[in-house]
Amino acid sequence: MSGSETSARSLTLFAPLVGRTTPADDVQRDVLQLFDEFAPGLRRYVRSCGLPADAAEDVVQDAFLALFKHLQRDGRRENLRGWLVQVSYRGALKHRERLTRRQRRENVWAVESMERAAESAVDPEGHAVEQQRRRRVRQLIRTLSPREQTCLHLRAEGLSYREIAHVLDVSLGTVAKSLANAVRRLMAEEGQ
Repeated sequence: MSGSETSARSLTLFAPLVGRTTPADDVQRDVLQLFDEFAPGLRRYVRSCGLPADAAEDVVQDAFLALFKHLQRDGRRENLRGWLVQVSYRGALKHRERLTRRQRRENVWAVESMERAAESAVDPEGHAVEQQRRRRVRQLIRTLSPREQTCLHLRAEGLSYREIAHVLDVSLGTVAKSLANAVRRLMAEEGQ
């Protein structure tokens, strides 16, 4: 990104804050000038703290936004470069901590997923038996009447007997009888 594009982007960033106080135009001009002068170095510094480029850009933008607010409140103007480095450093540490926490959460999830996959891979015989059982259950379900299949499916989806009766426009007794027949047939076939 060129310096003029960066300045234009920064101008857009600070635009909502302009006009709140009378010296805002001077503050905006000063901040844009400081941005053009110090932002590239701050980006490199923040990157050296272990952040990727997009995160470093966010931290630097936040630092200049904080500077804009600081100057609008008539904050001290001594050593603004040092002030920016300090704010950027604190922002980089916070951002890095958030990234670390997110990576830990993602790693825990990835490890758990890998462990589940490894467990199924370690026991190929158990996996094959489970697949065979599922195929047999699907075949048994196909032998049920369409109403029994539908009632069983809706019940498996978590619908209550009353909700199934409403969806299928049948009586509650019909739902109960259909589910009882389906379960009885499945149990009898599974036992064989």
